[in-house]
Amino acid sequence: MLEIKVLTDENKIGELLDRVGTEPSFDRGVMAAVDRDEILAFSVFSLSADSMTIEYIEPSTDIPLADGMLRSTIHVALTRGKSEVFYAETVSKSLLETLKFIKDPEKRLLDSDKLFQSCCGCK
Repeated sequence: MLEIKVLTDENKIGELLDRVGTEPSFDRGVMAAVDRDEILAFSVFSLSADSMTIEYIEPSTDIPLADGMLRSTIHVALTRGKSEVFYAETVSKSLLETLKFIKDPEKRLLDSDKLFQSCCGCK
């Protein structure tokens, strides 16, 4: 059964952060789509006082799976009281355009309201 959750296992978090070439930090989290013990997809995010920045979404080529990771990561931001969700340069802009989640490309701001709409890029 597929489960999407914020990881708490420091070893798994370290492995995934190594895979994308970034370091652990107190404000960084990893969300993963897990089937039994196999990680099928993941996202890396960082939190500030009032916002979240999504740093990575892997894989970016599996549109339905990436859409699920993006929506789940935005959900974490909203449930933690973050008013804005941004994307880093390391996230596939093409993916975000396909999914129609970009609200302001200059600020790299995502449209969190899209969380409550159906998937546009998965058809």
